[in-house]
Amino acid sequence: MKKFLLVVTALTVLISCNKAGENEYIVTGTIKGIADGKSVILEVQDETGQLKPIDTVKLEKGKFTFTGSAKEPDMHLINIETVEGKIPFILENGDIEMTINKDSINITKVTGTYNNEELNSYKEKGAAIQKKMMKFQKDNTAIMQAAQQKQDTVAMNKLRKEYSKFQDEFTTQSESYVSSHPKLLYPH
Repeated sequence: MKKFLLVVTALTVLISCNKAGENEYIVTGTIKGIADGKSVILEVQDETGQLKPIDTVKLEKGKFTFTGSAKEPDMHLINIETVEGKIPFILENGDIEMTINKDSINITKVTGTYNNEELNSYKEKGAAIQKKMMKFQKDNTAIMQAAQQKQDTVAMNKLRKEYSKFQDEFTTQSESYVSSHPKLLYPH
């Protein structure tokens, strides 16, 4: 029984060391294929719209960790030395995890907190609309080019009108999401 209690106590200590407290955040990220020692920079946009670094850590064994306390949820970015692009996420108190593909940084999933989970859901719905837009473009590029060469404004306007439906769908999706998620921090 004593051994069991000792093991349970040890596990509790280990688990609590990796969990954020009520008023703190732990942001952990994993990325493969980047050399140890590269800088990982936590950035925020200041009042003038410029990005400013607020913390920097070094990549070790494909992992990085930021810790601190957030007064309120706010949009931040992760910038990894030698990786093109930045990872937007909502910095808020809690355990935030990122799994990053250095070659497709835009599909990084950020999980672990309410706002980041909801941001993922919102982005997935937008990506579905974007897929339909891309298919429409692929299917109609030749038709649009032919209409432009012939100066067929009726055909061009018809295609533009069909394409604008996707923009309307984006707007409707955004408005619907905002109204159905009143607690969510919305990126500005």
